[in-house]
Amino acid sequence: MSIWNWLFEQTLPTTKFNPNRTGGFRDAQSQEFLSFGAIRSLATYLATSIADRYGIKAGSHVTIFCSNNIWYPVATFSTVRLGAIVTGSSPEYGVEEMTYILKASESDLVYADTGSWDVVCEAAENVGLGRGKVVLLGSEAEVKGQTGKVSIQDLIRDARAKGENGQAKAWEVAKGQSNKGVQSYLSFTSGTTSRPKGVSFSTHYHLD
Repeated sequence: MSIWNWLFEQTLPTTKFNPNRTGGFRDAQSQEFLSFGAIRSLATYLATSIADRYGIKAGSHVTIFCSNNIWYPVATFSTVRLGAIVTGSSPEYGVEEMTYILKASESDLVYADTGSWDVVCEAAENVGLGRGKVVLLGSEAEVKGQTGKVSIQDLIRDARAKGENGQAKAWEVAKGQSNKGVQSYLSFTSGTTSRPKGVSFSTHYHLD
């Protein structure tokens, strides 16, 4: 079973993940709220856009440099929906550390919030991704007026216009394949004596 299927497609009335029993995410500062159902829909739209526009697919690597933000789970679950690998890391890193993480994770796409944008773009240039593979992460209010940048909100709007039948299908674990061998997350923590250190997690790890 995939993480997407487990979270959004196979929930039972008695489980805490059932959309009728689960709240959602609320931003402590802005009070913006995204319900469980809204996150599922938004992540579906975003998955379609990053698949169509950037070629993200099963096995691709998507890195997120962002402070606490309720749009973080939308970016995460859209990646998971495609069977791609999510790399999460601190937006407080400098160019050298971010460059290392993008290279080590072999990232195909990067999300950055407003605060980390310039540093992330420089790191993306260093590894050959370029600014064209960096997406601005944030709410409508946070990304408004930031010209020359593709935002998560732009991508969601593009896919929503395609209608429900125009969305990318959710990736599934192949028949006969174990999710123990399917990488889903790569997390980097600060290295106390050297470079950031990455830890890989399988799909099975999250569902066990």
